Amino acid sequence: MPRLAFMTAATLHKSYDHPRTQGFIERTGPTFAAAEASEGFIMRSLWPDPDDVRIWGEWVVPRMFQSIDYENLVPPTLSLWQDIESVFAFAYNGVHAEAFRKRREWFAPLTMPGYVAWWVADDHIPTWQEGSQRFDQLEAEGPAPAAFDFKHPYGPDGQPVRIDREVVRRKAAIHKRKIS
Repeated sequence: MPRLAFMTAATLHKSYDHPRTQGFIERTGPTFAAAEASEGFIMRSLWPDPDDVRIWGEWVVPRMFQSIDYENLVPPTLSLWQDIESVFAFAYNGVHAEAFRKRREWFAPLTMPGYVAWWVADDHIPTWQEGSQRFDQLEAEGPAPAAFDFKHPYGPDGQPVRIDREVVRRKAAIHKRKIS
């Protein structure tokens, strides 16, 4: 069964060690733990862990971030999910939603996509290079079956789909019960 690959990247106002970003840094561990406990979560890259390269490859920067100090200003994530409703439920509920509401404190306004989603075969683990290519594709061409967002999602068959909000609510409720 296909799985959903999901990559995020955005530009911090200041470097990781700057006081302005500390609220973001403090939420990173709890947010990753919440993702890992989420209904439908499969796995995530542990970048910048050196052992992570063996599984997810070297981090490749999407073209849109290459003109900035990306090593100090762009915190990326790459993960695998069972379906789009699972990652949507995680993104807009719980600790991630709380951090997402405060994103303007830590991140520069987006003039480009902040995430990209695409389907992969059940035996495939996407690489950072693949994710960066999908990011670039989404920015250059807009949503399509190979690179899309929540506003214009596609199913594994390449057809446009609607995110099932009832499934999202159910998954968010399951997660909330797990962590309570």
